[in-house]
Amino acid sequence: MLGIHAASDTYRHTTANGANTGTWDFYAELIGASVQENPNHVSGTPLYAMHHIGTHASTAHLPDPWLKNEEYYYWESGYYRPDNIAVLEVEETIGPNNLVNSYDAPRPMSWYRELAQGGRVFYTALGHAPSNFISDTLFRTHVRDALGWLLGTVSVADEEMLLALTVWPNPTSRTINVSRAGSRTGTVQILDSTGRQLVTHACSCAPCSIDLSALVSGIYWCISDDKHIRVPFIIHQ
Repeated sequence: MLGIHAASDTYRHTTANGANTGTWDFYAELIGASVQENPNHVSGTPLYAMHHIGTHASTAHLPDPWLKNEEYYYWESGYYRPDNIAVLEVEETIGPNNLVNSYDAPRPMSWYRELAQGGRVFYTALGHAPSNFISDTLFRTHVRDALGWLLGTVSVADEEMLLALTVWPNPTSRTINVSRAGSRTGTVQILDSTGRQLVTHACSCAPCSIDLSALVSGIYWCISDDKHIRVPFIIHQ
């Protein structure tokens, strides 16, 4: 399950904000949080720094610190699941009252859990403005890599493997550039969402260009032959 931003601002947990009005606690417990109310978040979308916590596939391509304008949520009087494993934490913020309140303390903005039943959950409180999904390359990279982790195509801790294959631009309209870590030449394959192989291309550590103009719009995978790394990308014609 992948949750983004306001996914924690619905079906609030019974214990959140002292309201005792929850109707579907399973949902909040699955996502891992219910945002507090009054105030729910900082005023506007100010710029703050976020720091990595540990190593995770979703943050492997992000700067540390990551400076981002965002509507940073508060958790203190809401609900926050204690076994969430945080991967991004925002620094201390300033509240809507222009004071540093207890709920402005550094707090998680992205986290994950691996469920006992075998499933996975990833949530990020980022993503308030539409521009996140249109022009914020770092945000889209964060979500893309989180999705890759959820699908089991990249591991939590092996950042070296994640970096073994780099694909850009993503999304693309015609051509992708691919670079591989290491020194030997190998092949990369382009697969569609069903796993059908469409293109095979020789590629070394130097960037190679692959023409995809014959493919229709959709989601595809670029796969390295050496470490079996899968990188999802989008074609938008």
